[in-house]
Amino acid sequence: MSKKLLIIVNELSYFISHRLNVAIEAKKKGYLVYICYGENKLKKNSSKIINDFKFFHVSIKRGNINPLIEIKSIFSIYCLIKKINPSILHLVTLKPCLYGGIVSCFIKIKGIIFALPGLGTIYNSKKKKFVLIKNSINFLLKILFKINNCFLLLQNNSDRSYFLKKKIIDKDKVKIIKGSGVNLKNFKFVKETTNPIVISFISRLIIEKGIEYFISAAEIIKKRTNLNLKFRVYGSIDPGNPNNVSKKELKKWKKDGFVEFYGYSNNINNVLKKTNIVCLPSFYGEGLPKILLEAAAAGRPVVTSNHPGCRDAIIPNVTGYLVPIKNSIKLANKLEFLASENKIRLKMGKNARLFAEKNFSTNFIAHEHMKLYIKLTKNL
Repeated sequence: MSKKLLIIVNELSYFISHRLNVAIEAKKKGYLVYICYGENKLKKNSSKIINDFKFFHVSIKRGNINPLIEIKSIFSIYCLIKKINPSILHLVTLKPCLYGGIVSCFIKIKGIIFALPGLGTIYNSKKKKFVLIKNSINFLLKILFKINNCFLLLQNNSDRSYFLKKKIIDKDKVKIIKGSGVNLKNFKFVKETTNPIVISFISRLIIEKGIEYFISAAEIIKKRTNLNLKFRVYGSIDPGNPNNVSKKELKKWKKDGFVEFYGYSNNINNVLKKTNIVCLPSFYGEGLPKILLEAAAAGRPVVTSNHPGCRDAIIPNVTGYLVPIKNSIKLANKLEFLASENKIRLKMGKNARLFAEKNFSTNFIAHEHMKLYIKLTKNL
């Protein structure tokens, strides 16, 4: 009898960008693959994906706190799991982990992967409301990890240390897989152009990603140097996040004119070809930021924050530079130095590509997931 894999994610777009490679590999290994998602829709040109997997929509909404809607989400997941009866339940991001975990208390599931690709705003904030929510979540997760045959899948050692220090889970149930991987065939090393030097911030526009500090650093540099530089922002606002950049702030930044705003791009490879340096001064609850992996694959050095997840995605002083969080001056200093040193920047870019080839290929990441599936189903 074929093993069944059910992957539950908040957004279909996230599955396609971050977990599609895992689903494809699972199908190759003989799994029947089912995808459950909360938001977005399949595009018309996604027929290949539609034919490969079976898709189900449930009412999971990021940022929603209406208890009736949340109860409906849990019940929908309960009905779906009961119908499919998966061998492996792969829950990705916090809400699916909690809701799928709650359902597992009522339906026996052979093996579960609780995947938290970063701890996000709730775990990163010191606001009383978020601290209370975080403590409640930790209490529930501790119960769920004990009663299930499961792994907690994380992307960096800082998150691992947090869960072990809080005694939420036993260390033999925690596994680290560094990120979601990059298709190295799609991101080839392309020689940079240097007139102008382009420094790009590529991310959702939420405060904790460090957008304010990027803009501030751009202002500092532009006021003190004659270098031919362009500062560009690729990304859109994220209404589902409580720390989303407001339209008022975005309008002001555009008016100030220190950076150029290009909105969301669905062709990051093309963006990176036109970029010399990638900057992500994040203090968000990162897992392993995919844009830093993509930058490495494209042979572009990065300047990022000395913060969990970000520091795990580079080799300091070899593929990029680390700076303290929330420090525009030090961020500006490193960006200006790297922009002015062509040889160093080129060498770092080449080092970054080699680093990506050894650590971040989608094939490697997919195979690591298969190892976990095998461990969870070895007695089936």
